[in-house]
Amino acid sequence: MSQKDETVRINIYVHDREIRKRVKQAAAGAGQSMSEYCLDAILDRLRGDGIGFAPRREDEDPDDVVEKMRAFRKKVFGDRMISISAAELVRESREQH
Repeated sequence: MSQKDETVRINIYVHDREIRKRVKQAAAGAGQSMSEYCLDAILDRLRGDGIGFAPRREDEDPDDVVEKMRAFRKKVFGDRMISISAAELVRESREQH
């Protein structure tokens, strides 16, 4: 399987079964699977947050992508560095719930 065709997984945990039920109903009403519906919602949010999303073009220079990511990080965090790992943040969140 090429990287272009690779499907990856995002797990979403919700605190209320009613949320899942509503997402399932909305997806069905839109004629989509829950995955398609959630992916559309995520992409809409990314666009709304100014991050946007476009599939990587074959002719796109990876160094340009890295520079765009650095510019976004600077825009969001300025010169602040995050001193905690993502794994630690997830662990703390799970302990709180």
